Amino acid sequence: MHDDQQNGDHNWHLDRVWDQELLPLLSGGGLTRESIVDWRDHLGDGRLRDHPLVRLCNVTLEQGPGFDVIDPFGPLSGPRREFDISQFVPVEVKAVGGRTPPFHFRLTTNEYRRCKAFLRGDRSYVIRLVHVPEPGTPNWASETRFVSEIVLEDVSDAESLVRGDPFEEVVKGGYMNMSVD
Repeated sequence: MHDDQQNGDHNWHLDRVWDQELLPLLSGGGLTRESIVDWRDHLGDGRLRDHPLVRLCNVTLEQGPGFDVIDPFGPLSGPRREFDISQFVPVEVKAVGGRTPPFHFRLTTNEYRRCKAFLRGDRSYVIRLVHVPEPGTPNWASETRFVSEIVLEDVSDAESLVRGDPFEEVVKGGYMNMSVD
C-alpha cells in the first residue's frame, strides 16, 4: 500500500491524510500483527475508530478518495484469506431500497472516476449494497442488512452499470445513476 500510495496511478488515501496522519502511524509501529490480532488490547482510549487498522481502512472522513473503506481481505464473495496487500480492494457502500433486484443506486462522478482509475490500475473495485430501513424504524441499525456486492474487474464492468446515455441523461448534479439486475 505504501508503494502504491507513493508511486501508483491512484492513491488509497488523500496525500495530506497519508502524510500527516497515517504515515507517522505506520512508521511509528502503531500497526503491527499483534495490534491487529489482539485489537481489544490496543484500543487506547477505547474508541474503535481510533485503532490504527480502522484508521487505515476507513476513508469515509477523508472526503475525496472515491470509496468508503479498504477491505484488506478482498471481496466478500471471494475466499477470505490471510491479510495480504494483493487482495486489498476499495469498497463503496451504497444503500438500496429493497433486498431483491433490480437495485438502483448512484455514484458521484468522483466515485465513478476513481472506480475507473482503480480498474485501469488492475485493481478490483467493489460496490457493497445494503438495505437500510425507513427512517424512524425502531432498532434501524439492527435491521440494516447486507444485500449483495458487485465486484468490478475492468472499466467495461463499470460502464455496463450506467443507465442510459452517460453524458446527456445520467450525469445530474455530479451523480451517475447506476442499475444492476
